[in-house]
Amino acid sequence: MKVVLWAVIPLACAQQLPETCKASPGLLKAIHDESSARVYDAVGAWFADRGDMKCALAAFEEAARLEPGSSEAHYDLGVAHVRMNQLTAAVKEFRIVVKSKPDMVAAHNSLGSALMDLGKNAEAEAAFRDSLKIDPKSVFALDHLARFWHWNTAMTAPSAIGMRRSRFSPTPRTYSFH
Repeated sequence: MKVVLWAVIPLACAQQLPETCKASPGLLKAIHDESSARVYDAVGAWFADRGDMKCALAAFEEAARLEPGSSEAHYDLGVAHVRMNQLTAAVKEFRIVVKSKPDMVAAHNSLGSALMDLGKNAEAEAAFRDSLKIDPKSVFALDHLARFWHWNTAMTAPSAIGMRRSRFSPTPRTYSFH
């Protein structure tokens, strides 16, 4: 059931959040003043920071509804789904982001992580590889690929870790003392 939150928010804005979602007066005023994807995304982040994922999810869904092309809203919605262990829904949102913003490393990494948790290892590996095409030193992608290869091949842990470290070999430098 959707109802008006406190007396400050007009029905058109508040009806998108469950009645149990109680926010600070400042957030309520922001929703009242500007019912936009940006505001609902901020409201979702506020609820998520406080561990109220049901309300965060509702706010992120409203942000994505108001601005379907918003990579930020879909990414945050995907993260909320992950935190609620709704991995299939998270994958759907991360795929939207990867399609609309293919250079977003975090989206590729999050997609790969969710796919890995769903047991879709080939798709997860592809997502992490896509991440590395954008940022060859992505620690997250390298770490997850090393784990993936260790779990799914005959690769030993030291060789997987060595592969990860080889990406971070420091540039030789000459040091001098004064």
